[in-house]
Amino acid sequence: MDRFEYRGRRGRDGYLWDAQGYVGGDLDKFWFKSEGEGQRGERAERIEVQALWSHAIRPFFDLQMGVLHDFAGRDRTSAVIGIQGIAPYGVEIDTAAFLSTRGDLTARAEVEIDQRITQRLILQPRAEIDLAAQDIPGHDVGRGLDKAELGLRVRYEFAREFAPYIGVIRNGGSGAARIWCGPRAGTRQPHPMSSAFDSGSESILRVSEHAVHEGRYEARGRPVMRMPESVTL
Repeated sequence: MDRFEYRGRRGRDGYLWDAQGYVGGDLDKFWFKSEGEGQRGERAERIEVQALWSHAIRPFFDLQMGVLHDFAGRDRTSAVIGIQGIAPYGVEIDTAAFLSTRGDLTARAEVEIDQRITQRLILQPRAEIDLAAQDIPGHDVGRGLDKAELGLRVRYEFAREFAPYIGVIRNGGSGAARIWCGPRAGTRQPHPMSSAFDSGSESILRVSEHAVHEGRYEARGRPVMRMPESVTL
């Protein structure tokens, strides 16, 4: 489990998970990825599952191809192609493009880096963007930059498998989509004050999380509980 979060956002609490794992050797692997989110007390807005073939194209970088299916929200299947790996200075990169059976083309990129303050205390900046080549009516997705999320987290590693942390994230987006306080654009209704560019921020405290990566990828835990902006951390 890479992320398992509870998110508090001004009375609209939610949750998110992000898990991945693989089997295989140094050159070729089968990757399984799952990611989803929802509002507390409601059905999940997104339940994505990916099955990917991964091939090493250079040291620390793999080319990945396969399929993704969203069992909630958009309820569609997409072809996937992407690159995942570790750049110089330990920057972890995960990028992918998705082409759905309905012809919708989207892309996602995630970047994060661990900066050790002490042997156990770690600062982690993280960025994620979602792009769309066209509007997707009925799914709050607009052409161009659909979502941008910046986060800064501090975690304490009691062990590799368990490391609670706190942090803050900032969301933003443009186009026909609206980004509200929360992790991703989904089927939520826009805030009355939303405009062509909406943004929100939230504090987070992760509760349990365990990242499992291949040899060169670090195995780490990150547990999440999110608190309203009014709370001072």
